[in-house]
Amino acid sequence: MSAHRQTLPIITRGICLAVGLVVLLASAGCSERCRDLDRQYQAATSKQPTFDNDAYSEATRGAARDGLRSDTDVHFAGSLSLEVLNRLVGRALKTTIAAKLKAVESLDVAGVQPVDIEADPGVASVELSAASDVCGHCFRVDAALEGDVGVDVPMLGTRKTRLDGSLKFVAPIDLRPSEKDASGGRVTLGLSNLAEQSRPIVIEQLEGLPGRWSDVLSGALQNVLVQKLTDAIPDVTLANFETPELGIEGLKWAPLGLRVDATTQRVTVGFRSNLPASAGRPLSSFDDLIELDDSTGVAVALAPELILSAVRAGFRTGSIPDRYTSDGEAAANGPVRFTLDGIDVIERSDRDAGIALGIGFRAWHLPSFGHCMWFGGRGVIGVSARDGELTVGVERVSMETGSAGSILLQQADWKASEWMQSSSSLVGTSLSSESLSLPGFDWKASGLSLTSNDRAVAVGFGIDGADPR
Repeated sequence: MSAHRQTLPIITRGICLAVGLVVLLASAGCSERCRDLDRQYQAATSKQPTFDNDAYSEATRGAARDGLRSDTDVHFAGSLSLEVLNRLVGRALKTTIAAKLKAVESLDVAGVQPVDIEADPGVASVELSAASDVCGHCFRVDAALEGDVGVDVPMLGTRKTRLDGSLKFVAPIDLRPSEKDASGGRVTLGLSNLAEQSRPIVIEQLEGLPGRWSDVLSGALQNVLVQKLTDAIPDVTLANFETPELGIEGLKWAPLGLRVDATTQRVTVGFRSNLPASAGRPLSSFDDLIELDDSTGVAVALAPELILSAVRAGFRTGSIPDRYTSDGEAAANGPVRFTLDGIDVIERSDRDAGIALGIGFRAWHLPSFGHCMWFGGRGVIGVSARDGELTVGVERVSMETGSAGSILLQQADWKASEWMQSSSSLVGTSLSSESLSLPGFDWKASGLSLTSNDRAVAVGFGIDGADPR
């Protein structure tokens, strides 16, 4: 009996030692697995730089020197068709001419006293054509003038007469920094060199006056109108392209320049951010997406990698939560972290369903204590343009690979996680028609269309209204 009692403690001690050894070995295994996964996570994040300010500075310097070429890397692009440009230039000229010419109150006519006049000129039509023989971003502007002129003719009294004429000149269309937002750009029509061009205005006829008076007043009116129009006239802003407001701390934008395509006679503007160069594509990548007709006169386009780089930058700067609980909730000290592997345009069999962007990711479960694991998957963001509205939303998050135990993490609703919702929001903001504004006019987008290739995504739309405010 006593021998039996002596044996029990020995057996118990043996079992405890064995269990302790198993626990120790398991802990050592978990610890080594966690260290290995942490090393992999650190290596993955080190390959995903947040910003590249040196490349950004060099790109903006190069743009000032070389302009916007087809091989220039751009992160965001906008395009205006000739039809839209005609409308914008027509309105700009009408406003400018009316302001300048209404200031004419009297004409000095040789041999008689000054003739009082009241001019109410306007622009009947405008035609633009690329003037590449003058400069790579120049247009010929051919405007038909119309309007009424009230003339107080000596001995004849006040006569109301119709003005017919033309305004012809060559002017550059440039991209300049936005007046409101340094990161945006404004498309301008240069009018400062009108004075250097011979006979930009021709008054063809003042109807309703005796022939002699018509000839004399036409020449005098023509001379004073030219003087008024060419006297320190500033460049006219036709349109503003505002770069996407992505809400990422430290993100910067700069306009790279403007390109005129003489074949399609459209104007394309390009912008660069300080995100890594991989966020962009050569301008030529956008060309087949922004071939515009009269119904889709404006387009905005971007490389999908812009979204990927923006989310990565958001993770690193804290603008987008980068740590989560195992239930998918954002938490400052959460054990789950994400790295992004890539983004691609997913082809759909039904083109009316729009397009989809697939973001590849890896989730890393790295708790202070406990089991370390990972799983890889893809989040899909759907983009469609229906009934004149751009719709963007997270469609699904699918799990594709994982380590032992990762099935527990896959139960969380990662589709609703803040980083996936932020990614969706970035897509919608970047492709919004709100990136375009027309100074002094109210307008709305119409006829939205969505196009994509394996390098870029673009939204085209028409302009309705554009009534003066």
